[in-house]
Amino acid sequence: MSPAGEPLVHCVVPVHNDADTIEAEVAGYIEQISALSASFQLWLAENGSADDSARVIRTLEGPAGDRITVHAASIEPAGIGHAYHHGMQRVFSTPASPGQWILLTAGDFPFGITDLEGFLPFARRYRGRAIAVGSKAHRDSRIRTRGKRQIPTLVYRALRRGIVGMRTRDSQGTVFMARGDAQLLATRVRSRDFFYSTELVYWAERLGYAVEELPVQLRPCIRPSTVRWSTVAPAMLRDLWRLRNDHGMIGDAPGE
Repeated sequence: MSPAGEPLVHCVVPVHNDADTIEAEVAGYIEQISALSASFQLWLAENGSADDSARVIRTLEGPAGDRITVHAASIEPAGIGHAYHHGMQRVFSTPASPGQWILLTAGDFPFGITDLEGFLPFARRYRGRAIAVGSKAHRDSRIRTRGKRQIPTLVYRALRRGIVGMRTRDSQGTVFMARGDAQLLATRVRSRDFFYSTELVYWAERLGYAVEELPVQLRPCIRPSTVRWSTVAPAMLRDLWRLRNDHGMIGDAPGE
C-alpha cells in the first residue's frame, strides 16, 4: 500500500512511433493524476518504433512529484500486446504489497483520467475476482464518433458474443485490475497485438471474474489513429476462432 493507505496504480503505457507527442502526453497526464488520491508508477513500454521514441522516453524517467514515478524500457517486437506483456512483467518483478493495481492504457491516454475517476472507487469496493474496463459502450460514456466508425465496433462486439460468448460490450477500452488478478490472467494470454485486451477480458469472464464496465469520456487526439481495421480485423477474427477451438465458448465449462 502506498502512503496514507492510498492505492498504488501501475500504469502500463505502450509507446510506438510517438516521439513527437509522448513527452507532452505524459506531462499532461501527470498533471491530471497528481490531483487524485493514489500513487502512480508509469511504465512506458516502447515497442519497435522507427522514430526517436526510445530516446525520448528515457528523458522522462524518474520521480515526477511526491507520488509519481516514470519508468522507461524498449523492446524490439512491435505490437501493443508485446508492450502490455513486457510492462506487466516489469511490474511483477517489483515487490508486491496490498493495494497495488495495474492499468492498461494507451500512449495518447484516450480517456484522460475519466477512467481513473471510475476505477479508483471500483478499487475501494473491490472484494476479489473482478476487473474493470473503461467502456465506450457504457450508456453514460461520452464518445463522439461518426456512424461509419461505429460499424466495425458493433460488428466486432457481435463476433465476440457469437464466437466465444463474451458478455463484455467493450473489450478494447482501458483495463484496471488488482495486481494479483493481473498476474493470473496475464499467464493465459497468448496474443501480442491488438487482441491482447480482448483475450485478457475473455479469460476474466471464463474464470468467473465479474467484468465491470465503467463510463468514460473520449478526449480529442493529438494525432490521428494509425490503426487500420482492414488489417487488424482479420487477425482479431483468427484469434477469436483460436479461442473458440482451444477453449470453447464462455459458459461451456466451469471456470478453470
